[in-house]
Amino acid sequence: ATIGTDADDPATATAVTADNLNSIIGVTGADPANEAAYQEFIDANPDAFSSPATAAEVQAMVDTVNTTQGILTI
Repeated sequence: ATIGTDADDPATATAVTADNLNSIIGVTGADPANEAAYQEFIDANPDAFSSPATAAEVQAMVDTVNTTQGILTI
């Protein structure tokens, strides 16, 4: 619920876990290994989220981060 509001406030660091993300109805695939990357994405892309963020916005972020992290590990 705070993803959109945290993203809009640069003074607030976003603290999310894969469990938090996967508990949102409609969001799947959040990987604990990517938690820091999810937090960085949220903080760096405030315009990607409504306030509060929608499940579709969060899923798009999870998919983007997972893809990016997968490319970095190849």
